[in-house]
Amino acid sequence: MTFDDLFGTLTVKERAFFLCYLETFNFTRSYQFVYPRAKKSSAKSNARRLFKRIIEKVDWREILRLYGLDDFRLAREIDNRLKATVVKFHLDKKLGDFADNATRMKATALLAEMFGRRKFQLEFSGEVVHKGYYVHSPDDWPDKDDKDSSAL
Repeated sequence: MTFDDLFGTLTVKERAFFLCYLETFNFTRSYQFVYPRAKKSSAKSNARRLFKRIIEKVDWREILRLYGLDDFRLAREIDNRLKATVVKFHLDKKLGDFADNATRMKATALLAEMFGRRKFQLEFSGEVVHKGYYVHSPDDWPDKDDKDSSAL
């Protein structure tokens, strides 16, 4: 599907508003770009109404796919972050490529959040409250012979 096939049902002003919104991510500015005589107060509400009308006419998933923002790209970008490395130097000599653990942990947190696996547990140790991921210790893991895995 091409750009013209996808946006063929939109009017010229709807198409201009939508393309401007994709660039600025600002409803009011995009609406005032298409309708320059609109005041800021009316542009805000009219822009939302216009955007809803556009979304009813055009399939949102097709737009994302057309711009290369589909699930495959998301998976590819997360995979790149999971393999992230950083080059370290000392006295102008390259020491090598090392794992960028901060980026890797952010990617892991994003994956956990996307799949609903992020559970918060409050651990009280003295006065410190730690918010983090709930991890089972190896003692709590079910035996291989145990068919009931509901222990986790």
